Amino acid sequence: MVPHTECEDRLASHDAIGAAARDPKALERIKSLREETNALRKPLAVLRKSADDLVSEAAEVGVSDASHLRDEVDAIGERLDDLQGRLDDRCSRLQSAATAVSQFNDLVKTLVVDLNSLENELDTMKPPGRDLKTVRTQQDDLSRLVAKISRAGDEVNRAVNAGEHLVDSGNNQFMTVVFSNY
Repeated sequence: MVPHTECEDRLASHDAIGAAARDPKALERIKSLREETNALRKPLAVLRKSADDLVSEAAEVGVSDASHLRDEVDAIGERLDDLQGRLDDRCSRLQSAATAVSQFNDLVKTLVVDLNSLENELDTMKPPGRDLKTVRTQQDDLSRLVAKISRAGDEVNRAVNAGEHLVDSGNNQFMTVVFSNY
């Protein structure tokens, strides 16, 4: 099989798997395929030179139209350029998606730490006091804790919205990976 055709077939096969094509591991496969495609540039240059030499030699021996060789090589070059462009685009989109998921993952991890901290703070609160000074101090502590819980609730809502946005953006495969960590 011709190398550039093999690369095209592998990209088409990758596209055919649907949502799984947006899996984080797919980025490495696409980068590898992009490198393979880029490595075809040298053999293409050699082929182009050989075709030019053959066209020149054919003209010297009286063959009037051997330019179709050059046209064939140019067509292969165009296909290679197209494939390289599609792979570059795919890498860019996968990298953007991976970055978005990483940021979401960091947000969720921070949120888990904050919620654990609030739980610890609640667990370390003293039993209700009996004298006025202790009760007022506890009221102030409780008010601060309620404010922190409210802010944490806002952060939870932000995380939920960010997760929904990722799913709506087509990163639901990434969401499976992210939520499998929790």
